[in-house]
Amino acid sequence: MPPQSIGHYIRRAAIFAATLGVAMTGATNAADLALTHARIYPSPDAAPIADGSILIHDGRIAAVAAGTLRVPRDATALQAH
Repeated sequence: MPPQSIGHYIRRAAIFAATLGVAMTGATNAADLALTHARIYPSPDAAPIADGSILIHDGRIAAVAAGTLRVPRDATALQAH
């Protein structure tokens, strides 16, 4: 796979932020949001996590994991396939 430009990462981050904003406003009073099966770019220099999970609690990233993580019962879960 050819190396990606920084613009590619910025576009991906913008798309992720927009998706997250829509997801958070659509959540029904849930304080937690879990994104599963997502490709996660921890930084421009780090290798992406191919099938990871992100847990967001009260609007802040609470956990990032390769694979799955324990999702609270009252959390809204979105699969990012």
